[in-house]
This record gives sequence, C-alpha cells and structure tokens, in this order.
Amino acid sequence: MARRLSDIPVGGVVQLRENDALVDFIVLGRENPSAAYVGFNGGTILVRRDVLPNRAWRGSGTGVEYNTSGVHAFLNGEYLDLIPQNIRNVAHQVRVPFSTRPDTQNPWVVQSGNNGLLCRAFLLSGVELGFPEGTVAPDNGILPANEGVHFSFFNSNARRQATRNGAGANWWTRTPTINISWAVITLNAGGGISWQQPTNLSAGPRPCLVLPNTLWVDGNNEVQTNLPPTIPPSITIPATIMGSVGFAISWQASTSPQNNLNGYRVERQLNSGAWTQIFQANVLSTTDTVPFGTNTVAYRVRATDSFGDMSGWQTSPTRTVVNNRPPGAPPTITVPLNIVGGSNTTITWGVALDPDGDPVTYELEHSTDGGTTFTQIFSGAALSFTDAITFGWVTVIYRVRAVDPHNASSDWRVSPTRTVDNTVPPTITTSAPSNLGLQSADFAWQYVVDQADGEVTTVVEAINGIQIRSYTATLGDTQTFDVSGIRFMTILNGAVTMTVTATGSSGKSATLTVIAEKGVYSMSITLNNPLPAYELITRMVMNFVGFIPSDVDFQILVTNNANDHSPVWEDITNAVTLGINHLFDNTTAANGDAFNFIITASRGASNTGGFIATIGGAFE
Repeated sequence: MARRLSDIPVGGVVQLRENDALVDFIVLGRENPSAAYVGFNGGTILVRRDVLPNRAWRGSGTGVEYNTSGVHAFLNGEYLDLIPQNIRNVAHQVRVPFSTRPDTQNPWVVQSGNNGLLCRAFLLSGVELGFPEGTVAPDNGILPANEGVHFSFFNSNARRQATRNGAGANWWTRTPTINISWAVITLNAGGGISWQQPTNLSAGPRPCLVLPNTLWVDGNNEVQTNLPPTIPPSITIPATIMGSVGFAISWQASTSPQNNLNGYRVERQLNSGAWTQIFQANVLSTTDTVPFGTNTVAYRVRATDSFGDMSGWQTSPTRTVVNNRPPGAPPTITVPLNIVGGSNTTITWGVALDPDGDPVTYELEHSTDGGTTFTQIFSGAALSFTDAITFGWVTVIYRVRAVDPHNASSDWRVSPTRTVDNTVPPTITTSAPSNLGLQSADFAWQYVVDQADGEVTTVVEAINGIQIRSYTATLGDTQTFDVSGIRFMTILNGAVTMTVTATGSSGKSATLTVIAEKGVYSMSITLNNPLPAYELITRMVMNFVGFIPSDVDFQILVTNNANDHSPVWEDITNAVTLGINHLFDNTTAANGDAFNFIITASRGASNTGGFIATIGGAFE
C-alpha cells in the first residue's frame, strides 16, 4: 500500500533509483533542523545507506573548503544526473552550514542560514553525525564549531557505520579539521571518526538529499513523485430531473501524468445542503434517483489516482427538481380476435389517470412474429388507432402506455398475442363493364371465380339483393350471369344491381357488383303456337292477373282463324275489362279453326309501370 514519504519514520528505509538501479536511503529527519539550515521545510532528509565508490574529496591541492571541493561539484552534477528526472526536479534546493576561511592565517568561520552552501545533494558534517564541537580525531584533528546540529539517528558508531558491497567502508564528511589545514574528517569502516587528506582515494561519498514530504512511497518502498489527475473536463446531467425517477450522470475522462488514475468520486448536493458521496469507480457514468419532494440538486465529480491524490471538482449546474408522479397505465387494451394480413385492424384502450391531474397522451407500439423489439406506431391523445397489418406476419402483439407533459410514463398495458390470418379471399374477374347501361330486353354477362389457395368456394348470384342462384365454383371456369325470361320480366324498371359473392372455405369472401338500368315501356304477349279447335270458335272469355295503370295504351286482340295467312283480329279489351264473354264476328277459317291472342300495352303520360302475371280464359 502506498504511503506518503512523511509517514516513514526516522531510521526507516526507502529506495531511490540511480541509473535505474534501486538504492536504499535512510530517513534522517524532517523540516529545518535549525536556523542554520534553509530550504528544509516540508522536506524529508535522506542519506544513502551504502557508500559510493572511493573518490578524492578534492582532485588536487590542499584546500579543504567544502564549497570549492570536487566532491561537492560531483554530487550536484554527475551524481544528480543518475537520479530520475522526476525526483531530481522536486528535490529541495537547500542551504547547509559549512566551514570556510579566507586564508591559512585566519581562523575557520562557519557560514550558515542564508549564507550557507546552496546545493541539492550534500555530505553530512561531523556535528550532524554526533561529534560535538572540538571533538579530537586521531592525531589531533579537531572539528570546527557550530557546523550544523546533531541528527539524532546517529547516536552510535553502529548507526554511523556504512558499507560498500557488504563490507565496511570509509566515507567522507563535508567537515575540515581546523588544526590540520590539509585534512578532512572521515568516518572509518567501524563508524568511528578519522580524517584523510582531500586527495586520497581511500574514502567515498555518502550523499544526502531533501525530498518533499508529499512524495509517495509505493508498496516496494520506492519513492515516487505524483501529480494529481486533471479535473474532469465536464459533467453532464439531464436538463430536467424528476423526483423518484432514475437518470444518468456522465463525465469526461481526466488524465494522470503518472498514468495511475484509478477512478472517480461523485458527490450530490440536495437543496443546497452538504455534499454527500454517492459513487466511486473507474467508469465515466453512473445513475441516481433524487428523492421525491427534493427542491434542487447538483452533482460534482473528481478524479483519484492510485496514490490517493485527487483532482479538483467539476461541478454541474444546479437543477430544480420536478416532483411529478407518472400517470397510471391505461386500464385496458383491446385488439380484435381475428386479424387478417393485408387488411387494417383497430386497437383501442381505456383512459389513463394522472395522479397530478395532468393531461396525458398515449404511445402505442407493436411487435411481430415473436420478436422482442417493439416499434412505435402511434403517439397522441386518441384512444384508438388503426394499424395496417402486413400480409405475411405470423403474430402481432400490442402495448400502450400513458405519458404526461413532463415525459413521465406509465407502465405498459400489453395485449394478448394475436395470430395473423394470411389466407386470401377469392377473386372475381369480368370483362364486362361495371355499368351495363340501359337494358330493355334479356341480357347476360360473364365472370370467372378463382381462389389462390384452392379452397372450396361457394358462389351466390343476386339481383337487387335477392338470390337467384347458388353453386360451388369450378375455379377458373367462365360463368354466365343470366338475366332473361321470367327473371328479366320480374325486374321492375329502374336501377338493377347484380352481385356475385364468392366465399372460400376459410370464410373470406369477395363481391363483384355490376349495375344496369332496366327500361321496358311497352309489351306484347301472344302464343307462339295457336290453340287448335275442331269446329268454328264462336265465343270466348279471358281474364288476367296483374296491374294496368289507367293511362296505359292497352289492347287485347283475339282471332278464331289463327292459322290463316291473314287472321281476323277482334278487339276484346272492353269485354275483358268488364269480365264478359266475346262473340266472334268472323265465321271463316280457311286453314282450320285455331285460337290466339295478342295483348299490347304502352306506358302513358304518368310513366307508371304495370304487369301481367297470369292470363286465363276459355273458348268454344
């Protein structure tokens, strides 16, 4: 688990990379040890555990002022270049106390505070290692006064002892001896005080650094710099938020300079009150539901990384919450039991109620052939809709819901699934025109009945709604609609509507309609073959059943020599009207005695029609 560098105790060990190899450093302390130091505040003091390879403190000469030493230049140049740039960039630039003198004739003076040596890497002084002012090293090497303060970690030779490659090693300090002008205090392999000529190659440096307390130490004890993630560029919430209705919140991704972003934290503020965390995960969206009755709500998001650093907040606008309750579902939905492919069907539903009294509209959807996807086919205030059923659908199901002005919707009211009837009705084709015009005598027209599925088909012919024929069709054969003889005669003048209705065994039917105008304004009735007699016919009587308007030009003629080339016709109109016998005037019959009659009638000015249903009578 990552910790802050400030959490590592004095004496604890952390690691830094030198030329990408991990090296142990010991924590010596924190903050400015005293006024003699500058730039230590907010920092942790580290010293390398092992001694670097031996090198001269000064390359040549006998001077022992640390500020001009070769080892000081090495530490703040070549050595720092071994440290990763991100660590090097944040290492504190500090001022440490050091000893100097203008020449060998003058005493040593400790420069400290703002006059201390400016550096990023430095060697420890004898005083910092726990050797008080005036300590005498072997052969009378004496330490100068006040070159810093004692670092408490170094409370024994064992603590001052350092190694290289597992073996004890001598190491340099930054402290000269004040009575031997050409010597520098060193620590021997056992951690005791000693001194060396500055040009000797028998000791190595043990560098110190001051790093920010806020740096992180990862689970492997390596010191890591870390910059917090960037603020998420935006946060998006709906323009309208409704109480008790869930909705989505999303935000744009942050970036992390160390590529260790590990999530986002989302907080919510209700009614301008305290912020409360509602979500944390490494995704770019979440959902929330605001309690019904809330007045306002706002959201904010920040990014976090694996070291626990966080970006600043990105805050949403404050939304006024719409405390609207959705309408109830329509109580019913009604779909016809029989739905036919290629036709229309009407779906109806009951009135939905809104608890807030808002007006509602409805959304109707259908799904076909057992699918799970519904398609909207209607949106509006009506309580019904006529759907066009595509031929070939196997099944269809409907659902309807209510929607209020705030776009809150009810649950769906779902219909039963209906099986679509894709059988086809019969077809009736004809070459006759749909209007045959005026007909004053027998007429006929032809048609053909067919059924694509080969169903047994019953055909009914009708005139003016009265059936005249019914038969089982031979599919594809030509049939004749006959209007002749008594059928024609019994039709009154005027509009004539002829229908052919074909019904398949599945129950589907088709009807063909042809119209005409009957116009018969006169008639003539006679016998095709005269009635023979065995002697002269002298008298006769006749009657008829029918209706003859008063203004009709009506005449009845009879003859008793009907077989002659020129029969003698006698008018008996009045006799028939009066219902009396008629005595023939003619007494000759060249071709034998025979009886016949001719009845003629023509409409009068009133254009009132009449008819004769039966004719009867006798002769002798």
